[in-house]
This record gives sequence, C-alpha cells and structure tokens, in this order.
Amino acid sequence: MGYCWFAVSFVYYGLATAVGSAEGSIYRNQAMFAIIEFPVVVAQVLLTQSLGRKACLILSTSWVAYACLAVGLPGWSFGVPSWLFLLSARFFCPMAFQVIYIYAAELFPTSVRSRSMGICSFSARVGSVLAPPVIAVAAGWGSGAIHLVFGFTILGCIFLVLGILPETKDQRMPERLSDL
Repeated sequence: MGYCWFAVSFVYYGLATAVGSAEGSIYRNQAMFAIIEFPVVVAQVLLTQSLGRKACLILSTSWVAYACLAVGLPGWSFGVPSWLFLLSARFFCPMAFQVIYIYAAELFPTSVRSRSMGICSFSARVGSVLAPPVIAVAAGWGSGAIHLVFGFTILGCIFLVLGILPETKDQRMPERLSDL
C-alpha cells in the first residue's frame, strides 16, 4: 500500500509541476487543472459508493496511466491534443488520492492503523518530494519522457492493487492482525 501512496503522490504532484509541458498556454492549462479538481470530489463520492474502493482506485489509476502513456508515446494519442489527456489525468489522479486514503484506513487493522497510515503518508511525501527533481532529470531525456515515467510508476500501483489487495466496501474492518 505504501508504494501506491508513493506512486499516486508522485504522479499527482508531478502533473501539477509539469503543467508547462502540455501544449497550449501554460495559464490556460493551469486554470483548467485547478478547475477540474472541484467536480472530482462529487465523482469520487459517487463512484466509491457504487463501485467500491478497489474498483474506483483501479479505474482512476488506470486512466491516469493511459493518459500519461498516451502523451509520452508517439501514436497513442490518436490525434487528441495532449492537454486533454493531461486534463483527464489531472481529474482522475486526485480521485485516486482521495480513494487511497479511505481504502488504506479500511484495510489496516485498528491495532496498527495509525502506524500504517503514518508509513503510507511518509511514502506519499517521498513521492511528492521526488517529483520535481525527476521532472528536471527527465527533461533531458526528450519530449514526453516524464509522462512515460508517470505512466509506468502508476502501472505498478495498478498491478499491486489487482494482485494483492482485497475489496473493503461493505466489509467489517479488522481490529487485530489475526482478523486478516
């Protein structure tokens, strides 16, 4: 779960920092990135209640991964402007951030929840701190390289959630490690 927190935070803050890499006006892109976060809250509540935490996290991170890879890989965008992909990634990444808080709190037993959430939060902070220097390094690799880094980083989270973590919606929260 710590890796998922790292990946979501890394991509979230990385997309915010790399807003200048999208085509078009940096001011328009920044305004759109800010405005898009308002409907995310409503969408996250509705999707989490209807689909569950695991499905909502997989849906949001999958779209972020696809959007980042579509911007980074030639031919994946199918003629759609890159800023639209980045805008959609910027819509789904905060959703993933919101869902991961709920999911982690429901996943860990009460006896270790505060420590586990602290470790996850630390992992997220490491991701947010590493985003700007990685963007600076990836700028020398060529156009779209940072979006490939974002896409592949978030893919690891998707595989982790799909392969290991259980659904927590409508499940009794574990109180002790023996309840797992």
